[in-house]
Amino acid sequence: MSTMDLDVAVKTFLAIYFSAILIEVLFSLWNKKKYYDISDTFVNLSLGVIAVAFRFLTKGLWLALWIYLYQFAPFKVSESLPAWIILFL
Repeated sequence: MSTMDLDVAVKTFLAIYFSAILIEVLFSLWNKKKYYDISDTFVNLSLGVIAVAFRFLTKGLWLALWIYLYQFAPFKVSESLPAWIILFL
């Protein structure tokens, strides 16, 4: 995935996320109910940021572990198109 695709994906996600919040606020106001609570929004945003940060920080550790374990593989698969197709299926 290129950087441009990632930018589009992030912007699309944020647009959908904040649109959903706005719809919830408007629905709550329209029905004169207390469906929306801003503290829930802050909790969700905080957990999302923590999850992304955790994934970012641990990705390198996982990669290092898999590279290390690769040397103990009982067999190696050739890097050819037929091999990739068979592995995919």
